[in-house]
Amino acid sequence: MRPKTVGWRALSVTMLLALVVSLALSVTQSNEAQSNDKLKVAPKTRTVKVTNFKGQPIQIVAVKVRDKSVPLNEGFVEEDDWIDHLRYVVKNVSV
Repeated sequence: MRPKTVGWRALSVTMLLALVVSLALSVTQSNEAQSNDKLKVAPKTRTVKVTNFKGQPIQIVAVKVRDKSVPLNEGFVEEDDWIDHLRYVVKNVSV
């Protein structure tokens, strides 16, 4: 019996998952401070870093937090629960 080869669809799904994990790991939070229960802490500067790889089947074209577009690879001010409202728009760039 011949072993199955990985098709383009499975490869694309795998690359998409790797890209999403990469995005999740590269999301950084700057200006970290400890929360004080008695005082309201000002919103912090956040950054979503996107890395593109040669031959990737999709491209992240926009990132939104609470339906507002945020700049890629630049800082923006947002509350502590911002990641719960994180959405991104991807484009199929496979050939």
